[in-house]
Amino acid sequence: MPNLKNKLMLDKLTVNNFATFTSQTIHFDSGFNAIVGETGSGKSLILEALQLIFGGRSDKKCVRQGSEFAVIEAIFTTDDKSIFNYFEDSGFPIIEKEIVIKRIVYDSGKSKIFLNHQTTTTAAIIKATRRFVDLVGQFENQKLMSSKYQMVLLDSFAKNNQLLDEYINTYAKITELEKTVETLSRKQLELEQKKDYLTFQISEISKLNPSTEEENELLRVKAELVTLQSELKYIVSANKIISDGEESPCSIEQIKQAIKILSSSKNKDILSQVESLQSAAGILEDVSFTLSKFTDREFDPELLESTVDKLDQYQALKRKFGGTTTSVLTQFTELQNELNSISNVETKLNESKEAITLLTSKAKKIAEALHLSRHTSSCILSEKLTKSVQHLRMEGAQIELKVQKSNNLGPTGFSEISFMAQTNPGEGFHKLSDIASGGELSRILLSMRQILSVNDSISVFLFDEIDTGVGGKTATTIGKALKEVSKDSQVIAITHLPQIAINADKLIEVTKSAKSSANDNIRTESIINEHYGSKVKEHAELMASL
Repeated sequence: MPNLKNKLMLDKLTVNNFATFTSQTIHFDSGFNAIVGETGSGKSLILEALQLIFGGRSDKKCVRQGSEFAVIEAIFTTDDKSIFNYFEDSGFPIIEKEIVIKRIVYDSGKSKIFLNHQTTTTAAIIKATRRFVDLVGQFENQKLMSSKYQMVLLDSFAKNNQLLDEYINTYAKITELEKTVETLSRKQLELEQKKDYLTFQISEISKLNPSTEEENELLRVKAELVTLQSELKYIVSANKIISDGEESPCSIEQIKQAIKILSSSKNKDILSQVESLQSAAGILEDVSFTLSKFTDREFDPELLESTVDKLDQYQALKRKFGGTTTSVLTQFTELQNELNSISNVETKLNESKEAITLLTSKAKKIAEALHLSRHTSSCILSEKLTKSVQHLRMEGAQIELKVQKSNNLGPTGFSEISFMAQTNPGEGFHKLSDIASGGELSRILLSMRQILSVNDSISVFLFDEIDTGVGGKTATTIGKALKEVSKDSQVIAITHLPQIAINADKLIEVTKSAKSSANDNIRTESIINEHYGSKVKEHAELMASL
């Protein structure tokens, strides 16, 4: 039994009312599984069922006639912690080491899909299964056609993992910083458009330099000056009347004149009135003296004017910035912060650009080392692949992996890969996707899997059409190659050749029979027979004798 540590494997596939299958469960070995049977027996239906499980497009034609729906269920098993974590992080936790994918296809053509007993989308299924399963042959999404996958295979061959990880981490930092630069540049543009406005507003507030303490002091000074101004006006007027008002009948001077006139009288009664007048004059003099002391207080009209002017400035700012001096000061702080942020953004922007320059320089050095390694390894791998595919009876075929340098750094460096092949001598090299048949692609990938140490995440390989147009020694060689790949990964291959089948750990034989239904109609039904151990050899020999 092959060692499948750090892997998962397809344990069993159950199909109900699927095309010519009524109800069948297929058990798979962890090594090499060969699906055999006569043409039209339903061999390819097994891979079609798996294709649906792996997110392929559903078709109502797959529903067995007379049934409302078809059900396909695949159960994978794993002990690998990283795989457990992957499904846990995806929201589909593994229960009891089993990954269960179920697809129901209705006769209307609609379908439902479940992952670990939860409804999900085909996109989620495709993402998960592509990570662990390689479908090779007539199915879509053939990885070997992808330049990205070709680069992965080349890096695996060149043992570039450590160098590639260092580059990927550096490139990720560059990408993140580029996003930061883009964000900061937009912000800087927005702030620059506000810069003049902010500067003007800040200058207007700074010019006054307001404070609640100063405003209160100004209000106190104004109130005092206004009160003093009003008091002085009345005091001066009154004192003028008392002291020297010529037209006033009761001024001090006039009373003194009256005293002088009346003092010359001999009448006692009149002279007694003189004393009263003298007393009144004394009182008025005291009042005048007291009022004169008030008029000695200095009133500064310029101070009042400047105080009122400054308070007017306070009022103007308060109307503009929230109604109070506190709100003005709050707005001032916010305006300053916003203006400072322009400088901060510019500083961060420059720092990010400098970091990008340094990281880009580092990334280019790593990319250069990667490119050199890839270029050297591509020549060696091309030679090995050529020998391997020729050994698989693709006589005259040549494989050439071309690695060229692009102008720009990409997610894996600046190397670009072209998988070129010449399948017929003298026909020239062309892109693999333009010339290779399904069987040739299968053999090329099979050769690649033989050459490379299996250290990526792929655990299950499904091969279809791998024996197309071959036989004899070529088929024997292909069978041995599949056996070799199955030492590290589970292999499932459709074949009609005994030379390939005899190398399998398990044979899954598909037969077809005609049975009478409940209403006496004849219905075709596909049946699964499974062969292990010595039975594999016996059945393969039986295939060879037919």
